[in-house]
Amino acid sequence: MKRISDLLQELDQLSNSVAKTVKRTGTAPVAPKESRRSLHLGLDYGTATSKMVLREYGPDGERAHIVFPSSSRGRARDFRIPSAVCLEGGRLWFGIEAAARQSLREVKTWASIKMRMASAQEFYGLASPLAEGISADDLATLTIAYLLQEGKRAADHVARHDRTTPDLTFTLGVPMSELDQSHLRGHFADIARRASHIVARPGAPDLRLGIPVLEGWMLVSEADDFVRRVPATDARRWVRSEVEAALLWPYKSGDTEPGVYAAVDVGAGTTSASFFQIAAHPGNGNGVESEDRSVASFGTSCLAPGADAVDQALVMFGNTNDPAAVRAKENAVIARVGEFAVAGVVSQICQAYALAFDRTWEKHPKPAAWDGYRLLLTGGGAEIDIVRRKLSLRAGPKLRHSPHVVDAAAPPDLEREGFTSADLKYLTVAYGLSHYDARVPSIAMPGESASVVIERPLA
Repeated sequence: MKRISDLLQELDQLSNSVAKTVKRTGTAPVAPKESRRSLHLGLDYGTATSKMVLREYGPDGERAHIVFPSSSRGRARDFRIPSAVCLEGGRLWFGIEAAARQSLREVKTWASIKMRMASAQEFYGLASPLAEGISADDLATLTIAYLLQEGKRAADHVARHDRTTPDLTFTLGVPMSELDQSHLRGHFADIARRASHIVARPGAPDLRLGIPVLEGWMLVSEADDFVRRVPATDARRWVRSEVEAALLWPYKSGDTEPGVYAAVDVGAGTTSASFFQIAAHPGNGNGVESEDRSVASFGTSCLAPGADAVDQALVMFGNTNDPAAVRAKENAVIARVGEFAVAGVVSQICQAYALAFDRTWEKHPKPAAWDGYRLLLTGGGAEIDIVRRKLSLRAGPKLRHSPHVVDAAAPPDLEREGFTSADLKYLTVAYGLSHYDARVPSIAMPGESASVVIERPLA
């Protein structure tokens, strides 16, 4: 019988083979319909909530499925899974199950584990002590394992419909500022690999049922031993920047007009911004599907803070000492106390937008080229009125006009029945991550911005 380490090494080699095939042919290998089905999970592990999209590769083309939590708890058909972790009676709970318990007495809840793990100095919230002997890295690993189990259940359901066995791979999204730093890139890749090891482990516990702290620590420790013994061949096979992923949404959307764009995603912990161009080169037929569409990135940035910092600034006015209690209520609190309470934080959020434009201007300093550019706003923080209004202004004094704020319709391959555009835009990153890496337009990291290759120059 093969050891789990041997099986995972074979899985690593298989994934490498898939990536090479995609790079060479532009399509994922499709197994015979009667046996196996290739599926790729995009996992957007968020500071506040996580989202997942499952991409199905089959003989009839590609389809992207929204992944819903299998638990009956929470609002029906809500794909936003809380990233919270809680401790109740010595047992750790994750996601939907953690959120359902956080209001109970004697329950300790930890929010924003992602920021505590990756950028503790930029963490906004109650820094309550973690359980003895367990770290933010451990809790992030177990949370991602919990999410992967949900993704695996969704993959099993899709494959079962066609009586096939799923070949499931996944990509984890991380903020670009973190991916740009090699040690953090490796850090996130290691966490993704640990979580994968836990889920692939024979007899892995169902994390919907919670897990004792000691058992959770032992699972992570065992997975960590494996990761140390079997180094990853390429961290970018496991992780991809959220900015790169987010560009796939407008790029694949059928009604997104060619032109120049800015996109700003205001997450809980960070704000990401990018300037890019979508170009369409007509083919031999009519319509978008006959066009050769390309995307060129001009400048990107990702900085703290995000919406959590707005919540922190409002704590004193919300009759609470917990920033999480203000989340999704920011507009009401600001209307009551005045915008001065968050003006400084909003200015910091806008700096990511301004920095992305400065990097863009270095490559294409022509004001006329940017007249009438379009702006896509995503993320929970963009629902805060003052944040949305400030970001809707021109990104820098060199520009002559403010942008046109637009919403990109959901791409046609995403199954979206019953959801509004306002709901679906939270899936922007997860949708992009659901594509194999070779299918993603190449976006330079901030540290590589001087050498970015522009496929199609601006007119």
